[in-house]
Amino acid sequence: MPPKPKNNNKLFEPKRISIWDQRGFLIGIGAFILALILLLVTQVNFSGNLSHLQTSILSGSREGNYFSLVEKIRYFARRQKAQVKNITTQGSIDNKKKLEEASESCLHSFALVQDGISWGKDTKLQLIAKLPSTETLFILGKKANTISSIRDLKGLRIGIGPKGSGSANLTEQLSQTIPWEKWKTILLHLETAQQIAALEKGDLDLGIFIIHPQAKLIRNAIRKKGLQIASLEEYRVLAQRLPAFQEHIVMRGYYDPTEQLPPTDKKTMQVGTLLVANRCPSRADIMGVLSLLSSAFPNLVAYQNREPNATGLPYADTAQLFFQNNGPEIVDHYLPEVASVIPIKYLVQILMGISILFNVMSMANKFRLWRIDANRVELEAGIAELRDKAYQVENQQSYQEAIKSLLLQLEKLQKKTRQNSLSMVVPMGGEMAYRYQEELIEEDILELKDLLG
Repeated sequence: MPPKPKNNNKLFEPKRISIWDQRGFLIGIGAFILALILLLVTQVNFSGNLSHLQTSILSGSREGNYFSLVEKIRYFARRQKAQVKNITTQGSIDNKKKLEEASESCLHSFALVQDGISWGKDTKLQLIAKLPSTETLFILGKKANTISSIRDLKGLRIGIGPKGSGSANLTEQLSQTIPWEKWKTILLHLETAQQIAALEKGDLDLGIFIIHPQAKLIRNAIRKKGLQIASLEEYRVLAQRLPAFQEHIVMRGYYDPTEQLPPTDKKTMQVGTLLVANRCPSRADIMGVLSLLSSAFPNLVAYQNREPNATGLPYADTAQLFFQNNGPEIVDHYLPEVASVIPIKYLVQILMGISILFNVMSMANKFRLWRIDANRVELEAGIAELRDKAYQVENQQSYQEAIKSLLLQLEKLQKKTRQNSLSMVVPMGGEMAYRYQEELIEEDILELKDLLG
């Protein structure tokens, strides 16, 4: 059986197009981009609240200032639909230990600690913020008004707070200056409430507290339980040895101006409060907690920029961005989870890269169209020349060969135009420009076939 003759009317033989040149591939890319956009839309926090934030903060005893600070943060968290747990602990040293132990399990992420504690060389903690809320060192006792010097502490029974607390840590630091053992001073670890009760009963001579001066526990201890504040002449010297502490004066009558409590100005020291974290919290978590802190302390950002970081801990990168921008960036506000996965600087670079890619593709597409059109116009000039000479040709064979040559070039150009229209460089809808070129080329091919006879 003789083979079937080839169909010479076809401009070009059909070719299996690679997936990279198929329109279906472009549709797939478009569908992927659309799905990505829809995914981003589902992540958009249109309300702008902090409903994505679910974390906890290690504080201290229920009677202490740290617990009250976290409760204040929780108040603003509820208003922003966030969930923040207030976890009671023994205090600053206990918080530091728990955070470091949770570096792998991420059971805990944030904690309030007293400034001036020792971090160690290989600490995994980072500074989130210095709170514009200081605590005051109080040495309380039934006869504390008679205490005016460190030497008056000889042989006394002194409560120094629970193990792991800031007051216990301070007492340990002071052991480099004060020979507690040599003086036969008895140091006892007691819970804050137990320590107040022991002072009231006379079981303790003095109790050391590091707490906010307006804390209810201190106000009640001085006004209702009759405890007095010791004023040490050496506080100025101690403040120089303890860089995190500053000398402070509790004014006469501060707690009761009518009863003159305290009866005289009392020298003491103050220390700052820090919010620290391990490496567990995400960018969204840090931004969220800092937003809550800014609500609780409106001057938080100004305080960070005004006060140098002498804590010994580096600021977390996200915290630095927050303070530099005076709050969260717009992406952190409306796309917090995305910002946690893709850093802003990389997200901007990706968007710029995509924009540049599409611009390059558009330029490549325009360049192809320009070359196709230029080649077509050049070939049409040859057709016009042949048409003008149709009745003046002496050598019919060379005339026919010239027509065939032009016809072959036009068919190649038409084939190339079709292939280019299927390229992934062509934007959706841009293939119509190629279809228009194909139609013009087809008209030229038909005209050459008429001349060929």
